[in-house]
Amino acid sequence: MSASGVARVIRLEVSKLSSQLVVTVVLWVCVVAPVLLVLALKVQSGTPADTLFGRWVHASGLAIPLVVMGFAGQWAFPAIASIVAGDVFSSEDRYSTWKLVLGRSRNRAEVFTAKTVVALGFAVLAACVVILSSLAAGLLLVGRQPLLNLSGTLVPAGKGAWLVLLSGLVQLVPVVTMAAIALLLSVLTRNSLVGVAGPVLLGLVIQLVTLVDLPPVLRSLLPSGTFAAWHGLWLDNQIVGPIGLGCIACAVLTVACVTAAAVVFLRRDLEVR
Repeated sequence: MSASGVARVIRLEVSKLSSQLVVTVVLWVCVVAPVLLVLALKVQSGTPADTLFGRWVHASGLAIPLVVMGFAGQWAFPAIASIVAGDVFSSEDRYSTWKLVLGRSRNRAEVFTAKTVVALGFAVLAACVVILSSLAAGLLLVGRQPLLNLSGTLVPAGKGAWLVLLSGLVQLVPVVTMAAIALLLSVLTRNSLVGVAGPVLLGLVIQLVTLVDLPPVLRSLLPSGTFAAWHGLWLDNQIVGPIGLGCIACAVLTVACVTAAAVVFLRRDLEVR
């Protein structure tokens, strides 16, 4: 496997993705949805008070990305992560194009590596677009007012913006994990529906599991716990232990999923069935 070979396949995969309407639509939704949320909140006096920081959406633009991340971590990010990762391998089976893909003087290892990089990269890109768009929409349309943290202390706009970005960075870790799960399902089942819907259903199951009175350490090890671990950054005495535990657990699961997918892909028969 050569780096130049991987780079060539990456360029091919990126070109294929850029021509797909669903990918373009997903990215535009990631850009526009936070803006529409802010506009909808501005025309009504009510607030999503049942969400963390929801009661402050009219008082500070910094609350907007935090509300968005709270919702996205439960539902949107698992779906976004699986859009490409859950289809990147199974689509070749669906269209019977493996012979064409592997006939470009590229070996299986190069193809697998390139497709994995593109799939995980798209998940990170889409999540970053959501976070940055919501932060920009909040600051521009609501304002740069200070925000009360979870300890009741006012956080200045500059520090708050950095905390929002750091909170988003924490959420990128489980986003990659959900994409790796979708990737594995795509390879194992050769079915795009399973690859795309599987992580979303898994996320739902995990959300239900978290309703059980689990020990805090075990809760931190679940992807849902890592999605919510950024809350500890919004305390006067920041709690970063759950962030570290969650990131380690997600990293282990990501490596395991990618490794399993590689073993299956490199050994199986890719003849048209």
